[in-house]
Amino acid sequence: MKALLLAGGNGVRLKPLTDFFPKCLAPINGRPLLDYWISALSQNGIKEILLNTHHLNHLVESYIENSTWNSIITIAHEPSLLGTGGTILQHKSFFEKGDFLVAHADNIFNFNLKELFVSHKNRKKDLVATMLTFYTDEPQNCGVVSIDDNLVIQKFDEKNPLLTDRSLANAAIYVFSELIYDHFETNESSFIDLSLDIIPKIVGLMNGCIHSGEIIDIGSLEAWNRANFHSEFQTSEFLEQNQAAWNIVLRKIASS
Repeated sequence: MKALLLAGGNGVRLKPLTDFFPKCLAPINGRPLLDYWISALSQNGIKEILLNTHHLNHLVESYIENSTWNSIITIAHEPSLLGTGGTILQHKSFFEKGDFLVAHADNIFNFNLKELFVSHKNRKKDLVATMLTFYTDEPQNCGVVSIDDNLVIQKFDEKNPLLTDRSLANAAIYVFSELIYDHFETNESSFIDLSLDIIPKIVGLMNGCIHSGEIIDIGSLEAWNRANFHSEFQTSEFLEQNQAAWNIVLRKIASS
């Protein structure tokens, strides 16, 4: 299986941190968020990863170039963002043979991806995707889903400000089959938002995998602070070469 890590966002809500760091390199206990993601994918047997970049792309590229991940990462720089769906469409030739994972690289959790892969493998075969979901007390900030008894997603409501009750939400981590491309229009504009333009088309064709733990979207300073003090992320393996690559990035930031 191949993977796409979406890492090109501007991180406006995370300023002033993102004036210096791209959001995907937000440090969590001294280790860039992106390193957690690539390590988890590698440990789950994924050795071909596409990484899109945009904001402060030179820092992301510096980190990858000097890290142990260099050989498994293909960087796709977007001078103008294509949108989360636009990136998937742009790189159809990279993904179209077999299932592939897509994840927003600004989330952090316990990185138990096996539950997602098992759920996708056991889905009804007419379903084109599996979405990782979790329970949230802030549904107005998420895409909220409803899942039937067969674990099929039957409703999707993106960031509805009227929602207030604890809800099941989209974790923005998916496994797609190659059939997902049947739901992209060939004449669609270059900017395609996955949550707004594609997910609504496949309601009823998506499997839902419910993650019992917490998933934190590093989209605000409050969330970033919470991740840094979360007990699950207090200890982690940061390879020596990757620590050195991270130090190079930090020196670039300090000298800019």
